[in-house]
Amino acid sequence: MEAINRCLANLDEREQKRYRFEFAKLDENQQQQLDELVARMENAGATKPLSWAWSEFSEGIPQWARFMILKGIYQSANDVEGNADAALEFNQDAGEIFEEISKAVGEKKLKQFLTAYSKGMLYNMIGIFDEGNPDYDSKDSWLLVTQDRESDIIARPISGLHEDFLEFDREYTSE
Repeated sequence: MEAINRCLANLDEREQKRYRFEFAKLDENQQQQLDELVARMENAGATKPLSWAWSEFSEGIPQWARFMILKGIYQSANDVEGNADAALEFNQDAGEIFEEISKAVGEKKLKQFLTAYSKGMLYNMIGIFDEGNPDYDSKDSWLLVTQDRESDIIARPISGLHEDFLEFDREYTSE
């Protein structure tokens, strides 16, 4: 329980007691599985890996998948240069426009705005993921789900991403 103990050391006494009470109900195999998930969450950059892992373990919510989706989306929102390069695919003048605006307001302010704008746009996109297919007249539908890579078995739906995206600045330590 190395990873779990590292996380517990960062919590107040009341939280430590609560978690220890819950962990005492787990057998050794379950504790090991939880510790491995906490370590994976730590390695992925979660600042509260025990909270994410415990939620997955105790409630069956696919928090690992949710965290990794949010991490990827969050990294994309912060990649102003990469997004500006991608914009060239949709508007060949995007580079010149970026330079013009950058000269007018300064590169730092432009990047701050574009990062905030990207987060807003991605937050709205996450809403689409959370809602699934809004075309109720169609018999076809879709939703975001986990999939076991080895067996291709579709498992749990991934939802509620918008709930955590706004807080992700505090939940993820960027590399």
